[in-house]
Amino acid sequence: MTHKMLILVLQLGLIILATRLSGWFFSRKLKQSQVLGELAAGMLIGPYLLGAVHIPALEGPLFAITEGTIRSPLNSTGWLRWDRSSCCSSQGWRQI
Repeated sequence: MTHKMLILVLQLGLIILATRLSGWFFSRKLKQSQVLGELAAGMLIGPYLLGAVHIPALEGPLFAITEGTIRSPLNSTGWLRWDRSSCCSSQGWRQI
């Protein structure tokens, strides 16, 4: 198993590099706001696109989706979280 701190450093490095490069590209070449480039980089390297690519040296994807995660837009942004202990009751979804 790969050391968790190494994965964290790789994730942060990739996030910073990708946002800086895409922000520069959007602002200089496309004449758009730098923030749009940073948002585009976040969507590209997130767990649903490039983040799901298996990396053999890390024994899995860099931005892994944990098993059993319910994939919804509200869950991804952190507004709602599924509580498995109350999955059979009406209290399954709760706001954080």
